[in-house]
Amino acid sequence: MRRPTFLQFLTVVAIMAYLFWEFYADRELQDYPGDNPVAYADRIFFLPVLFLLVLLSLLQIFRRKK
Repeated sequence: MRRPTFLQFLTVVAIMAYLFWEFYADRELQDYPGDNPVAYADRIFFLPVLFLLVLLSLLQIFRRKK
């Protein structure tokens, strides 16, 4: 088994940070009334970056196996 690259390590850290943020934000934003735009800002900014990191990490993994 090869050692993970920096990008793969960064992807795992980003996923853990995002999961922590989702649980924390969900608990904290329950106190705000109605349709709060802060609740959806994380999905606009964080998810595209997270998907890009996952995609690049998967490409690295599949290119190594050839």
